[in-house]
Amino acid sequence: MNREHRVQPRSGAEVSRAGNSMFVRLAVLAFLVCTLILAARLLMEYNDLREEAALLRAEIEESSLHIEALQDQLEAPFDDDYVIKIAKEKLNLSLPQEIIFYNDLND
Repeated sequence: MNREHRVQPRSGAEVSRAGNSMFVRLAVLAFLVCTLILAARLLMEYNDLREEAALLRAEIEESSLHIEALQDQLEAPFDDDYVIKIAKEKLNLSLPQEIIFYNDLND
């Protein structure tokens, strides 16, 4: 009771369908791989843009604080105390009765 299986040759249409089926599978696989690569790249770019946006928001906040400080200086009264403060800070001047000590510990 030996049964022999004979492989019957495929017709041209069956071979063509098998080849088309393999091509379709490869095309779908290539499409999925390209889609995954593109999605990963877009996700990384999105994260980079979010970080850049956060840095720019921080820079805007810092600039706003600086503008407020400058606005406060602009609105400050122009009296003798203000003149003395600016002379000491910007021009490195001192009053005649002040004693200035210099040291080289910070150098």
